[in-house]
Amino acid sequence: QTDRAEVREELRSRELQDLPVTVGRNYQELFATLPGFTPPADAHSVPSNPSRALTFNVNGASNQGNNTRIDGVSSTNVWLPHVVAYVPALESIETVNVVTNNFDAEQGLAGGAAISVQIKSGTNSIRGSAFEYHFNEKMRAKNYFSPAGTNKGKWLDNQFGATLGGPMRRNKLFYFVSYEGTRQDRQVPNTISVPTQAVRNGDFSATGATIHDPFTGNPDGTARTPFPNNVIPQARISSVAKKLISAWPLPNLPGEMNNYFVQPRFIFNRWTVDSKVNWNATQRLNVFGRYSQLDFFQDNETVLGPQLQGAPGAGGNPGIGWGDTYNFSGGATYTLGNNVVMDGHFGWVRMASNVEMSDLGENKGLDWLGIP
Repeated sequence: QTDRAEVREELRSRELQDLPVTVGRNYQELFATLPGFTPPADAHSVPSNPSRALTFNVNGASNQGNNTRIDGVSSTNVWLPHVVAYVPALESIETVNVVTNNFDAEQGLAGGAAISVQIKSGTNSIRGSAFEYHFNEKMRAKNYFSPAGTNKGKWLDNQFGATLGGPMRRNKLFYFVSYEGTRQDRQVPNTISVPTQAVRNGDFSATGATIHDPFTGNPDGTARTPFPNNVIPQARISSVAKKLISAWPLPNLPGEMNNYFVQPRFIFNRWTVDSKVNWNATQRLNVFGRYSQLDFFQDNETVLGPQLQGAPGAGGNPGIGWGDTYNFSGGATYTLGNNVVMDGHFGWVRMASNVEMSDLGENKGLDWLGIP
């Protein structure tokens, strides 16, 4: 630019519409095309980051040094400042302005990049769009590490939505609204180790481990006597241990380790709404208001089921997650003269996020295992 010292790039509607993005259709994916950016990466669990905002570094600065504004107002995740609280639907974005150096005064709060996202506005013509993107297991290669003879499992990604904008009063008052829905339903392949039938019976002879009798030897644990043939007598196995053992699944693959293949289900449902109203109050005064909302639900099953739980199949938080993100911004521009303009913005962001284990209401020790 010849009128200012800042270094900037701009992603306009054409780039946002035509350049390919991965599943999720996040505009931040396109930062990979800009100089100075590390490849944007996924970050955190769904309940911590339901917008699935990406993290990135710019010109070697910390990823917490970036500041993203939506229609002039910062969208800050107060728990995780290196990701934004809200990502608008790609179809609702007019332009993305990215400044990476020599920020102007009004762009502060940034040490890496000052990013300004502009939501579309209505015009005197009624215009709209509709879209759907679909991906399933039939379009996906089998996981390389899945055992032979196992199926790919369900893998559904569906994203759909629509936009509509137009006049409420020609030349004076305009509206724009966008809806986007996301549906993910996946069976995530996992290979873990579970006890063989011999080990469940107390027979550790095939494991290579030496099992000592805890009632023998010295108080400090030395000089204990191994069980004969590394087999624990049935009478020495506690009722609590037997109850735990009975809940473990049997191996479905050969060997002592990595002998159980399971595909826990991962469900992620989300919808977002972006709406905006513009008012040309006078020839000097322009006012706008924008309201966005996100609602999500997650069900992340564990590799050992609701009783034993174990690790989550898809990583992140196991169990049920749900919540909402609310994002509002408003502003006014008043032209005082030929070379004086007054511009003001106000915004508000609120994130409500919950996650809990699927067996949260059960007292495992007392009610199930009988431990007093």
